[in-house]
Amino acid sequence: MNSSIRRTVSSASRSVVFQWPSKCSYRPFSQSSSRAAMTAPKVMMPKAPAQMSMKTRLNDTMSGINRDMIPDDIGLLPGTFIRPVWKNLPSVFQDPKMRWRMEWMHWKSKVMNFVSLFTYCKYMNKKMPMRLRERKKKAIELHKEMYTQFASGNVAALQKLCCQGLFQTFAARISRRPPSSPELVWKLHKYLRFPSSMSITGARVVSDRAAALPGASGMGIRQVVVRIQSRQSLITPSAPVSRLGEKQIQELENQQQEKQRDCTEYIVLQRLMWGGKDGDWKVWGLTEETTVEDLETNPMFAQGLTMKDRIEMLSSR
Repeated sequence: MNSSIRRTVSSASRSVVFQWPSKCSYRPFSQSSSRAAMTAPKVMMPKAPAQMSMKTRLNDTMSGINRDMIPDDIGLLPGTFIRPVWKNLPSVFQDPKMRWRMEWMHWKSKVMNFVSLFTYCKYMNKKMPMRLRERKKKAIELHKEMYTQFASGNVAALQKLCCQGLFQTFAARISRRPPSSPELVWKLHKYLRFPSSMSITGARVVSDRAAALPGASGMGIRQVVVRIQSRQSLITPSAPVSRLGEKQIQELENQQQEKQRDCTEYIVLQRLMWGGKDGDWKVWGLTEETTVEDLETNPMFAQGLTMKDRIEMLSSR
């Protein structure tokens, strides 16, 4: 019994005194025994589902949207420079520094706009035609048609010609007319050509810009600003023209001659691309010349900005 107790104590004391380290406690995880690897259960970590990129998600979202659901009135592209006519430019003698800055910004914008338009048409959209010859012709056509339909109160025709914002303005003004009032008579007497203006046709392209929608392929916008100088008149007849007699028509023509007015308008044409398909020209609205105050306050016209800086500012809006 004593011997059995002695063996137990001696074995117990040996296990306490000699603390042999376990081999497994010193072996790295990669060097574990094959037996442990066979018996230990394997824990399989679930794979994270593959996520689509932002560009792919945007393209999928846009492909499921009807083109008519997208508003076409997105505003005038930031940084659009419109050179004033000669009489509105700063004086060469009184303010030569500002005059030089205005001229420099004009030519700089002209070059940058052409480069961006060429890139948009020839590289981003698979050699799309630039349509340079049709700009003035289309502007004159839409300008005349827009005012004619507005005078007659044709809301359906205006919806096809104008972007949403301009159409809503015209529709609101037409709705305020008394139901019994006759149609207005708008007349374009002539276009102001050289030497009355610095144009042979009465229309001059002052800006032509294009920009692709960031992160989405096959989507973009193009805006053309055309200066139209013309002589117009707007008359409210006493009765519908179809009911006027010969004498009343003569009086109406005399009123048109008396109320002639020389107008300088900057009409903005817009063309949207959706899903790689180019839309029709529409009238976005009218805009104004770039002033000296615009050069001082608009960050897009700040001095020292490179072409890369302007593109980044444009895409961040």
